Amino acid sequence: MAQISVEHLKTISEQEVEAATEMCVRAYNEDISIKALVGGNWELHNDYWRSLIRAAALEGEVYVVRNPEGQIVSIAVWFPPGNDLFNSEEQRALGFNDFFAKLSPETQEWWNTTCDEVMGELAKKIFTKEERESRWWCVNLATEPTYQGRGYATALIDTMFQKAKSTGTILGLATAPDYNVPKYLGMGFRERGNAPMPSPTGDFVVHMFSKP
Repeated sequence: MAQISVEHLKTISEQEVEAATEMCVRAYNEDISIKALVGGNWELHNDYWRSLIRAAALEGEVYVVRNPEGQIVSIAVWFPPGNDLFNSEEQRALGFNDFFAKLSPETQEWWNTTCDEVMGELAKKIFTKEERESRWWCVNLATEPTYQGRGYATALIDTMFQKAKSTGTILGLATAPDYNVPKYLGMGFRERGNAPMPSPTGDFVVHMFSKP
């Protein structure tokens, strides 16, 4: 099996942002947690991923795998210890504010109350203060559907895990679809806990993991 080449995008062009956005839209098609984040309005799906990738390019780290034609077919988006997605006005100005303004009032309320509270309380319950302060958090791990099952996501995780080990930090992430749980366990993560997430578009369960 050929070695998988992982690329750290220290700078990302608008063309790459759009390509990664479109890929994420396909990878997360009908995902129950993304449905909640966009309030069931799939027309906002692109806006969400575009704002996330731009925010990470500013204050996080983006890693990708390309196919032989140079197209992005897998992506991992991380935020370092002490920072988080959409945690600064500079991040939010790169598309999130516009995306959020398009959400229904009900969905905006869910973001600001239920979603924040469930995620925050679960993280505090299962991670120690020391872990939270030394944790790289994965806000997006996605592979083009036609390229799934080839080990690309695992290679992206392994690359970041080597960096984490060398700096005395850990990896963390969350997922909602239950079918993702065995995938992350297979990558060496352990599930630290889970919690129900009520949502106007359908309730689901959030699972949180760490590695090691």
